Amino acid sequence: MRVLLSPLPTWSHLAPMLPVAWILQAKGHDVMVAAPANVAAMVTGTGLNHVPTVENMNLGEMIGVDKHGNPVPDPPNLSDKLIRNARGFARASLATLEAMEQVFDTWRPDLVIGDPTEFAARISSARRGIPTVMHEWGMPIPDETTLTLRAELKDELARIDAESPLMTVETCPAVLSPEKAPNRQRMRFVPVNGAATVPLELLRRGEPPRVCLTFGGIIGNNPRAAGPAANLATRLAQEGYEVLLAVGEVVKADLPELPERVLHVGELPLSKALPTCDLLLHHGGSGSSLSAMALGVPQVVMPIASDQFINADCVNQLGVGIGLAPGAIGPDDVAGAAAKVLAAPEFAQRSAEVRDEMLRQPSPAEVAAMIERLA
Repeated sequence: MRVLLSPLPTWSHLAPMLPVAWILQAKGHDVMVAAPANVAAMVTGTGLNHVPTVENMNLGEMIGVDKHGNPVPDPPNLSDKLIRNARGFARASLATLEAMEQVFDTWRPDLVIGDPTEFAARISSARRGIPTVMHEWGMPIPDETTLTLRAELKDELARIDAESPLMTVETCPAVLSPEKAPNRQRMRFVPVNGAATVPLELLRRGEPPRVCLTFGGIIGNNPRAAGPAANLATRLAQEGYEVLLAVGEVVKADLPELPERVLHVGELPLSKALPTCDLLLHHGGSGSSLSAMALGVPQVVMPIASDQFINADCVNQLGVGIGLAPGAIGPDDVAGAAAKVLAAPEFAQRSAEVRDEMLRQPSPAEVAAMIERLA
C-alpha cells in the first residue's frame, strides 16, 4: 500500500503523524511525505521518504502577508490571531495545490494521512476518490481555524466531499474532547521530539528540583530569544532550581554567562529530558504541552502566540499545571508559578492521572492496524 502523508511544512505538524507512519513503513507499506523542498532534511531525518511539492515555503511568511503580498499585522485579539493563522494555512494549501495534484497523478497513493489544516492533499484525494485519514496534531483545533479554512477555500471545496475522512485520529486527553464524533479514533500520544546524544548525567535525577525550560523549535531557534531565555533561566536558578535550558545552538551563541545551576542542553528531546525533571516551563506549543502530559510532568505555560493561549487554558482546565495569562509571563510571574506548582502536590498527582488516562488509549500500533483495514 502506498501511503502519502501531507503535513503543513513544520515539525509540530509532522511529528504527531510519525508513530503511525513508522509502523506502517515497518510493516512493509510504502510511505512518503509530500512537502515543500526546503523541509526535505526535516522529513528525511525521520527515516521517511520525501517528495517535494513547491520549491520553498515559509509558513510564518504565509501567515504574515495576505494573498497580494501585503503585510498582515498580528492582532491583539485571540480569535483574530487564529483567523490570521488560518488564512495563512489556506494560502499555503493553495500555493501547493497544483504541485500536490502532480504528486497524486504520478505516484498514485492508495491512502492519504492528512493534517486537518493542510488542504492541498485533502482536495487532491477528494477529487480522485482516494481514502483519507485525518491525523490531528495534538491539542484541540480551535473552531476559528476550521471555519476560516473552509471559508477561504470555499471555491476549491465546492462540488467535492473533503469533509468525510474514513477516520480522524485524535491524541489529546479525552477530557479535552469529550464528544466522540463519527469515525473519530482516539490514540495514545507518543512524544516525538527529534533525536540527540543524551549526556549520562541527564538520565539521573539531581538533588535540587530540576526544571526544564524550552521555547519550542521556532522561538527556541531565534537569536532574539537569547536575552529573555537567559534572564528567565537565571531567575529560576536564583530560586535554587537546577535548570535545563533547551534552546538551539543559534541561541546559545548569544547567551551571556549563566549561573552554575543552568545547563544548556541544546535541542534535547523532551522525551529524554522530562523523566528526570520535576517541572516543564514552556511556550505553550501543542507538542510540548502533550509531551509533559504523556510523561506525567507538571508544567507552567508562558503563551506567546495564537493557539498557545488556548493550550495554556487547557493546562489550567486539566489541573496539570499553571497556564499564565497573556502578558503575565515575565521572570517573576514564571518563577512564582513554578514555586506554586512545585509546592502543591496536587499538580503532580493530577499530571500522573492524566498520563495514566493517556496510556490507556489505543497505541499507534493498534491504530495503524485499523488504518490498514480501511484501504
